[in-house]
Amino acid sequence: APAPPPPPAKPKRESKIDEKKGEEYRDYFEFTEGLRAIPPHRILAVNRGEREHILQVKLDWDVNRVRNAARSHLHLADHPHRDLLDPLVDEALTNFVLPSLEKEIRKELTEEALGHAIEIFARNFRSLLLTPPLRNKRVLAVDPGTRAGTKAVALDERGTPLEDVTAHPLPPQNKVAEAKTAFANLIRKHNLAVIAIGNGAMCREMEQIVSDLIGELENPTDGQPPVPDLAYVIANEAGAADYSDSPVAREEFPHLDRMTRGTISIGRRLQDPLAELVKIDPQHVGVGLYQHDVRPKHLKESIDEVIESCVNEVGVDTNHAGASLLRYVSGLNPAAAQELVQYRHATGPLKSREQLKQVPSFGDMRFIQSAAFLKVRDGDDPLDATWVHPEAYGLARQLLAEAGFIDADLRDPEKLPRIKAALAGVNAADAAGRLGATESVVRDVIGYLSDPYHDPRDSRTPPVLKRRMLRLEDLTPGMELKGTVVNVVPFGAFVDIGLKDTGLVHISRMANKFIKNPYEVVGVGDVVSVWVVEVDKERKRASLT
Repeated sequence: APAPPPPPAKPKRESKIDEKKGEEYRDYFEFTEGLRAIPPHRILAVNRGEREHILQVKLDWDVNRVRNAARSHLHLADHPHRDLLDPLVDEALTNFVLPSLEKEIRKELTEEALGHAIEIFARNFRSLLLTPPLRNKRVLAVDPGTRAGTKAVALDERGTPLEDVTAHPLPPQNKVAEAKTAFANLIRKHNLAVIAIGNGAMCREMEQIVSDLIGELENPTDGQPPVPDLAYVIANEAGAADYSDSPVAREEFPHLDRMTRGTISIGRRLQDPLAELVKIDPQHVGVGLYQHDVRPKHLKESIDEVIESCVNEVGVDTNHAGASLLRYVSGLNPAAAQELVQYRHATGPLKSREQLKQVPSFGDMRFIQSAAFLKVRDGDDPLDATWVHPEAYGLARQLLAEAGFIDADLRDPEKLPRIKAALAGVNAADAAGRLGATESVVRDVIGYLSDPYHDPRDSRTPPVLKRRMLRLEDLTPGMELKGTVVNVVPFGAFVDIGLKDTGLVHISRMANKFIKNPYEVVGVGDVVSVWVVEVDKERKRASLT
């Protein structure tokens, strides 16, 4: 007999629950959905509600159909002992088979959903790691706080802290004028260009203060020269508090307090997100949906693969990268990364990739595996700053020479387009035979010389720099805005447009065509154009498309 169809899952509300706690699961009260149709995120939501004793879950079987299928399979219709076996079949189904089958089905669904959760988190985390850096900008990092005050730290172009202050512009002290003066002094003294505001509690209140300060610095009334082109960014501070008390943070800044270390992390995430985010436990960066339900071991394996992939796609500045970033370079491990940092501290900046061989743990194999990803900028050899592997330097110079250039020309931005154009006409097969290399290696080297400083992050839109705060009253239906995607989930994307709460762009409103998966359209950290569909002033939120 054909097997019966999978039953629907039916969560039920527990009889007595905390009203606030239960609100999160209100959509699942008296909820029914077929097992073949229920999406992974709902499986995990129902499981969590059950664990928290808010929902009761059962599979709604067509018991009569199951019973008939069992009787047919056992040929009970004309069995001489049918009267004896019928109640035994019922008891076996009720007490053993169906409970066991229900447990097995739910386990299978949960495992699939957890795998999906890992996939979502890994995809979002990858997108976050590849957020474009804000290069060559001095930053004022601001971590809004109430009781302990608001910490502000001035950072130079490489994230080195220059000076910090603690102000109290927020309740209960509300010393706004004093805070503005302190911030303005840091901005003028250190020639700061961008203010990074942590997106935690009181973020929007601090944004209003910063927005007002920018206006005042543009048109000063105290006789000071104006500060033009100052802007601010709302920076993701998730995990900064955990980082601030971590061994990595204490090693980096042993003489600074936790609050200052956390604020530095907020500013550095704007300057170089990849280098800063690898220091933080990925579970705390807030870009998944149910990653906390996943076994840490399984999540870590996936995340390590994502980090290693991103680090090697971007490459590493050998003379400035910390051990927390270097450890993910192909061929390196935490011990080798630490040895490289110690060697650098002892001897000063490396002048060439060849110098890597002097690091104690860098044998021939490690050098071969890692050299192409370890860039030495402003060193003795121009090729050391490119993607060309040292083993192919001879071939690279021959290709450049045949095109009418030398390796030093790679340092001239005006010559790079000409080099690319000249190499585009090279026949890789002919060059391979002429220069004694394989065709695939020639193609690779031509690609590296055509775009020697390629960074995949450069193809993405940079962070949104703002000069004034957006208010709900400013919004009208049809208005176009720029926003930053802060999370992507199976049913849509959450976008920060500058209001107190992020706005949800539902999957049905993400494109002018049907899309099955939000990841086809956006990723975390993407800067996107959105349009206001509706403004609900009573509920203080806007619908976006």
